[in-house]
Amino acid sequence: MKVKDIFQDGMLVVGCIVGVSFVTGKEAQAFVGNGKNIALFAIVFATCAILLQRFCAKWQLHSTEQFVHFAFKKWGYVLYFLLLACFFVCMVTTLATVESSMREVVGTIHFPLWSAIVVALSAMVLKGGLKAFKVVSTMAFVGAFLTFVLVSTNHNVQQSSDTSPISTVLYSLFSLTMVLPVCCQTAKKSTKQNVLCIVFATIVVALLLWWVERVADFSQTLPIGGNLGGVGKVLLCVTICLCGISGVVANALPLCQGLGDIVADKKLLTFVVLALAWAFGCFGLDILLKYGYLFVAGVGLVIVVRCIFATKPC
Repeated sequence: MKVKDIFQDGMLVVGCIVGVSFVTGKEAQAFVGNGKNIALFAIVFATCAILLQRFCAKWQLHSTEQFVHFAFKKWGYVLYFLLLACFFVCMVTTLATVESSMREVVGTIHFPLWSAIVVALSAMVLKGGLKAFKVVSTMAFVGAFLTFVLVSTNHNVQQSSDTSPISTVLYSLFSLTMVLPVCCQTAKKSTKQNVLCIVFATIVVALLLWWVERVADFSQTLPIGGNLGGVGKVLLCVTICLCGISGVVANALPLCQGLGDIVADKKLLTFVVLALAWAFGCFGLDILLKYGYLFVAGVGLVIVVRCIFATKPC
């Protein structure tokens, strides 16, 4: 067991959760909002993710496709396409959040320009492969960290949100669905290493949520950075775009891989997936927050229930 492996695998899990909605405070505003709910998120998410990794390690399942076909057998294809739908929903949510957040920062533009820019840059990153994706993801995380630091030194208002614990549980299950591909890939034979990886990732996310809760003004539509100006505003805009690119690419990769057998032309498939996500994202964020997260959380619930009660494949 190496500390480096735990750190690297844990940060992969963190990267699946920390996106545009996270760094702008919108997810904390809608689903967490206070310290008690942060603790609830940590408990529910860590428990579910440990169960998932334990299941994957026990049966040596190292990909999402292996997991669904082994765990759900004849229903595997159904769940697999539900997961692909989850990734698409997250792409749409990411692009809608980019657009709504950038409009809050720089003003309204009638054409959805910002999400279109993110889609174009995401296509370039997808073409650049895994190396380009890792660079963008690292830059996004650094940008998010610097934004939090800047907001922390400038914030004047501390406004908690009276969020229902049920919403926090749904957010935990939503996060579980998002980390499924990483949990499959990083599951080790060592139970201790699996547990430490998830515990480390959960602590990092919980601390970031606590940081957001301490400096965000949940009375604003953009809780993080709504009052920033000058260099701070530029940093926030860059961070939003970087997180948008990282989120779109992370969800487009498994989606394009899953549909690769249906559409052989990879360039055409990438264009269709990104174009459809952008088009749906133009309809706005409210309906996605209300129903999209609930749908993804429902898939997460199915996954964790299967991991709890499974002694052998169904």
